[in-house]
Amino acid sequence: MASFEARLLTDANHEEWLALWQASRQWLAQHPGYHGAMAAGTGGVVGVWSAQRLVLALSFHELHRRGLRRWITPLWASFGGPLVAREIGELAPDKAERFWREALGAAASCVPASVNAAEVIFAPGCIDVRGLTWHGWDARPHYNYVSEWTEPGGWRAALESSVRRQERKALDAGLAARVQSANATKELEGLWRRNAARTRLDADLAAQAGRLGAWLASQDAGFVVEIVAADGAVHAAALVGHDAHRVYYHVGASEPDALGSGAPTLLQTAILDEIERRGLPRCYDWVGANTPGVARFKRHFGPRLELLLAVRLQDRAARLLETARGVMRRRTQD
Repeated sequence: MASFEARLLTDANHEEWLALWQASRQWLAQHPGYHGAMAAGTGGVVGVWSAQRLVLALSFHELHRRGLRRWITPLWASFGGPLVAREIGELAPDKAERFWREALGAAASCVPASVNAAEVIFAPGCIDVRGLTWHGWDARPHYNYVSEWTEPGGWRAALESSVRRQERKALDAGLAARVQSANATKELEGLWRRNAARTRLDADLAAQAGRLGAWLASQDAGFVVEIVAADGAVHAAALVGHDAHRVYYHVGASEPDALGSGAPTLLQTAILDEIERRGLPRCYDWVGANTPGVARFKRHFGPRLELLLAVRLQDRAARLLETARGVMRRRTQD
């Protein structure tokens, strides 16, 4: 196997990047268009070439917070890279081990020194992260929930009684589901902004929901579900994407003045119903299970726990900030 060379992708490499995705397992969040919608351009993508052929790509969403430059796995995706061709999975064990060790090692050297922290959440089945950890990155578990079923309506059998009660509460109150095109994100964006203060999330991310929805609509790869009251008020909404493997709960929000209406629960059962109505893969990816409150809500729907690997690089400034934040959290809890 030839040696590896890594460099940041530019707009001139877009066709190579797209060709690599087309030769891959074609996970939705690894598509160049997903990155473009969330990161507004080609920047923040590490490419690895072998014999002048692009063989691996790691895409990041860039954030600037508290004076630090961070590269993270693309927003609202349960995992990101590394993007590789399907043929890598068919290599003999010794060649596969060498590929991951050397290709990821080359990628590790390509992250600019001005990036204070970078993280890759590896796709399912990618387990050899040593090419990064041997270059100073730290590996840790990353948890996700996935609901899978085989028979029509089989997802209902996994629901806990609390979910059934909340769904019935919402329906009895006159709430109903409305399915829209993926680019119909106006209500979702409004709910996100109104929720931002309560959830401590960035209100400006609402605009990115709109960009992602527009891209999903252009690919016929998603839809929006809204939970609407009889008076037309939207109590909850979500943007959902899909590929040949899974359906993804990318982003959702609820009306903060209508908490307790059962709308968030009805939103999820409506999504599961729509998956079957459209004949999509009966595999619903809840996109994360790493925050106690969020995990508790999702767990009531009976998903299986999926273990992924997250690999992170931090410089001294990023480590100091994380330590300080940890101290503040503990003081708040005391």
